[in-house]
Amino acid sequence: MYRNAIATLIAIITTVAFYPAHAALLPASMIDAVVALGATVNTAQPGQPPKIEWVTLGTGFFYGYKIKDDPDATKREYEVYLVTAGHVVSEFKGSQQGDLLVRINSKDPTSLSKTFNIPFNPNAQESTWAFHPKFDPTTVSTVPDYDIAVVRLNGPTIKELGVTFVENDENAADVKKLKEIGASAGDAIFVLGFPMNLAGVQRNYVIVREGIIARISEMLNDKSTTFLLDSFIFPGNSGSPVIIKPEFTAIVGTPSNRTAYVIGVVHGYKTYPGYSS
Repeated sequence: MYRNAIATLIAIITTVAFYPAHAALLPASMIDAVVALGATVNTAQPGQPPKIEWVTLGTGFFYGYKIKDDPDATKREYEVYLVTAGHVVSEFKGSQQGDLLVRINSKDPTSLSKTFNIPFNPNAQESTWAFHPKFDPTTVSTVPDYDIAVVRLNGPTIKELGVTFVENDENAADVKKLKEIGASAGDAIFVLGFPMNLAGVQRNYVIVREGIIARISEMLNDKSTTFLLDSFIFPGNSGSPVIIKPEFTAIVGTPSNRTAYVIGVVHGYKTYPGYSS
């Protein structure tokens, strides 16, 4: 009996000693691709000296769509877009505060973040926001279904800011890919963003929250364009990327997803309907 106990103990020690170290479940590049959207406003009380501060109104992320493939990953070419929820952009436009600002961290961790604006003027030389479905951004309204706004960044902007982006061919999953990796209700997810104006004073510091996919079958069966999460979502999370969490175990006969993929964008939340008797 003691011999069996010793053998079991040795097996446990061996397993622990040689079990691979826990790896990060979120690639640093994915976190760096998330940016704060907002404005610099005067937060001083009436009669006090001006106090200009950054205010975060939503979240966005940079997304790269591959336009030229190459076996050498460093030679692949991408068109880079800023993606967020459509209502973040339309509501800001409706407030008449000017252009929505994008705040991005500089590569030097000791330096302040940088901001650049995305013009709303369709006649501007820079690219302007595009919405899906297409609607008039001068009208503040809730966008049905997709609720997505994107804008393409030009080459000089990408180079100057050192933009990090999510590659569509490596770290993004469409419906076909979700079916391939066996995504289903109960799978764990991360939501990356800047809720409650908690982006940081001088630099962006992404807040990561966990949750699970509560319902996704409708979308996988082409009956809906959205899926449901069970996660804490607060104002400022609109536009946050939703990332499926890598898993290294799975039920026998089912696939195991070992890659973090962006699978969607936060655009709203469900509240208790408050039915009365």
